[in-house]
Amino acid sequence: MTIWDLLVTMWRQRVAVLLCAVLSLAVLQAVATEHQVYNGRVSVMFLAPKDAPGNALATTTASLVSMAGVVARMANGPHDAPRTVSAEITLASMGVEQGWSIRQPNAGGQWETRYEDPVLDVRSTGRTLEEAQMSMVVALEQVDAALTQLEDAEQVPQALRIRTELSPEMPAYTMQGGSRMRALAVTAILCAIATGAVALGVDAFRSRPPSRHGSRRARSRRPSRQPVPA
Repeated sequence: MTIWDLLVTMWRQRVAVLLCAVLSLAVLQAVATEHQVYNGRVSVMFLAPKDAPGNALATTTASLVSMAGVVARMANGPHDAPRTVSAEITLASMGVEQGWSIRQPNAGGQWETRYEDPVLDVRSTGRTLEEAQMSMVVALEQVDAALTQLEDAEQVPQALRIRTELSPEMPAYTMQGGSRMRALAVTAILCAIATGAVALGVDAFRSRPPSRHGSRRARSRRPSRQPVPA
């Protein structure tokens, strides 16, 4: 089929094409609406107690690294945060509109798991700055709750407990927006393809010959001719 044949078919099925055009305009208008999300990020550092050693959970740097991993798993619950190729990928880029994640940075790259620092990478996202901030508060509360639960189970005195510190001191928030021109171009192409497919489908449906069952039913409905009395 040539382009000319397609145009003729679309003109022949112009009612269906018009309906598709109206729907396409609605979709393009929705895509053109500016969509922005906010991403928050902060690091939680685990520090040894200031007083004399006495906390078996924080005797060495390695034990603090292990403790950070346990806290991350407890805070995340049964579902760990999905792994990504790059640590710079935001939650919004992974399709999360509102939520948070807690990860232990992997120094081994994509193919090796190696944790070197007692640090957790905490991130949040939201449709507004307030939503991203609220999600960040929830995530940090989960970290504190998990750490407290672990040290309570070991009956660690308050003076000997692991300390946490944020870096930077306050979570940093950035606004993320997609490319509207690229989204509009892709959407317009998809709408044009869909419109052509609908026109061809409707034309094929209307052009197909009637079925034998339908022809037989039509003949049975014809009135029978009876002789007219003289």
